[in-house]
Amino acid sequence: MRKLPLVLLFSCLLATIGYAQNPFADKNLQKLYDFQDRRQLDSLLPYLQHTNPQYRYYAASGCGSLQNPLAAQVLLAALADENIPVRQAAAFSLGQIGTVTLQNDLIAQVAKQPIEVKNLLLEAIGKCANEVNWLASQDFSQDSLLLQAQALGLYRAVLKRVFSPVGNAKSIEILGSNSTTARFWAASYFARHPQKNYTAAQIGSLVAAIAKETQPFVKMNLVTALNSSMPIKEKYFYGKDSLTVLQVLQDVATQKNENYLVRINAIKALNRFDTASTQKIVLKLTKDNHVQVATVAAEFVQNHAQANDKIDYADLGEYTTHPQIRAYLLAAAIKFEKKSRVSKAVQKYFRKVTNPYEQGFLLAALANNPTNYFFIRQQINTQLKQPLNTFALEALFALRNLSTFTSHDQEQKGKLLADVDLLLQEILQGQDAVLMGLAATELRNPQRNYIQRSAILLPLLKKTAETLPNPLEIEAIIELQKTVAFFENKPYIAPNLVAFNNPIDWQLVSALPLRPKVWIETTKGKIQLTLFTEQAPASVANFVKLAKEGYFDNKVFHRIVANFVVQTGCPRGDGYGNVPFSIRSEFANLTYGEGALGMASAGKDTEGSQWFITHSPTPHLDGRYTLFGKTDNMDTIHFLEIGDKIKKVRVE
Repeated sequence: MRKLPLVLLFSCLLATIGYAQNPFADKNLQKLYDFQDRRQLDSLLPYLQHTNPQYRYYAASGCGSLQNPLAAQVLLAALADENIPVRQAAAFSLGQIGTVTLQNDLIAQVAKQPIEVKNLLLEAIGKCANEVNWLASQDFSQDSLLLQAQALGLYRAVLKRVFSPVGNAKSIEILGSNSTTARFWAASYFARHPQKNYTAAQIGSLVAAIAKETQPFVKMNLVTALNSSMPIKEKYFYGKDSLTVLQVLQDVATQKNENYLVRINAIKALNRFDTASTQKIVLKLTKDNHVQVATVAAEFVQNHAQANDKIDYADLGEYTTHPQIRAYLLAAAIKFEKKSRVSKAVQKYFRKVTNPYEQGFLLAALANNPTNYFFIRQQINTQLKQPLNTFALEALFALRNLSTFTSHDQEQKGKLLADVDLLLQEILQGQDAVLMGLAATELRNPQRNYIQRSAILLPLLKKTAETLPNPLEIEAIIELQKTVAFFENKPYIAPNLVAFNNPIDWQLVSALPLRPKVWIETTKGKIQLTLFTEQAPASVANFVKLAKEGYFDNKVFHRIVANFVVQTGCPRGDGYGNVPFSIRSEFANLTYGEGALGMASAGKDTEGSQWFITHSPTPHLDGRYTLFGKTDNMDTIHFLEIGDKIKKVRVE
């Protein structure tokens, strides 16, 4: 289980150069990197002609963060550089640019390059793809490194929604290889495939692969691939038996000795099987020993509850002690209650609860019945900045989207709609920017026809967007500007909203070791991080500075997505908080493996204080979110829950 993430995580170019110490003691290199950080392409590109190969390398690699098509021709020329790491950096950055016009140029380069560059070109071809038949038609079965790169290239293409029957067939073929990494990329290809219109034979191959796969990161993606529009009743070979897809997923989900990440994906994949028998099977998993499995199962139960289930969800919720699981089960009961008995009990319990995250869970449960509208509405205070506002407004919007809302008593429905309109207007004139951003998003809902009130709302939206502090409230500003464009019937063109405002602290960076160690004490145990100074000096400096100031102490893990990430660093505590500055995105040739440390953002170059750690490989984040470190001790990570806190952070 530990070998695959290491192969994935350390596919970095700088490992090829082999630094023994922090390279940023060199002031010339600092100057070069500043051009990257300030997005000054014209000043960066001349370094590709420098006599120092280290400078050429950083210039080529830096273009991967800029992602500017104007660098393409210079990078293509750099593929002839005498230094192999420079060529590798150029190949990576060409893939980051990602324009389809580069595909043929990259294909033409493959035969000219040594294997260390060729493998990166195959990935770049996938990133620039407008078709995959050339990539899929190559035979690399005798070279495991190129086979891995081919599978990775096909995966990168499918993320762009570029695929073909030939690509499907090649990825099925790769699933039978002896290379764990190649199988991982092929399984990821099928997990991320946008259509999943596989043939019966291909479905059979996926099912058979699940039966024999021993690597959990490969298997969890294979399981996810079965969540599609494939034939439900047809049986496939699975181990020694012939089972349907439904039976295979149920078997994986309920196997206690199976890796919990695989089981979680199996439960999620069962979402398309809305049957009473599946509901009862998953209901038992709400008592699973692993809290993440139990939580995902409880969410499934809520989403699939039916009035005729003959299951007393209220009773199950009452005797469940875990706050989030309890709320999911109570939500299932509230969906179909006739006299609001459960809702009233939940409201009474809500008044006793002081933890805002448990309050949020309960509000989300109450949002399953329109009669709870005004109770939820009472929890919003537009003059305060608090997480409870966020949870309550999200619950109101969820309630507004209920199918039962439209069949609600007409007089009551009219009152609710009128109040929603007043609330949105009140929010835009309030003090909570997070509410403003959420309200702006709701105003773009085409089913609500808010545009008929644009004479009142449009001036408010414009004024609010202009007066909010940037970059502190960048997420809200983006949503407000999108809604202004929507009301004016104009296409939204994302401007460069965040100007350069936070130079890299080179004195701090140059004093750091190559790979600083960080110890984080949480309410669930300790986490040790290793930071990547040489790949992401700006992000590392920002993290270290905040940590030494005690900024992260007592911060909450506000976001936990099972088999995805744990996230923290939000000053507000709901994921929408920010600091009054931003740093720039830094994209190096790294892949998000298990335990990867990344910067959260609201878009490119908007990073601040929030960061996340991955539960398992999440390569769809590569080249989109700054990866600046890792952890090897995952035990604490796997058991963190929403509301757990950081006690102390220590930097060595």
